[in-house]
Amino acid sequence: SMSQSSQYPLIQSKPDYHSILSRQRPMIHTMATIIDTQCKIVRQLLSIKEQSQLFVKETSGRLAEEAGFQDLSSDLL
Repeated sequence: SMSQSSQYPLIQSKPDYHSILSRQRPMIHTMATIIDTQCKIVRQLLSIKEQSQLFVKETSGRLAEEAGFQDLSSDLL
């Protein structure tokens, strides 16, 4: 029978995973919120980086043009 099985004590002593997960839910939710926020920040930083690179490229090209280096402006970047 089941009670004679050597696995029975192990099965009886197994943690209550449902209650463990229920207790962890608020912390998991908080971590998910933090990770979502970090993802948004990284996306904003990448956008700022791209805008900065574009600005530098346009400014470099304009300065090169004003200085009379039209032929070199495309090779600078």
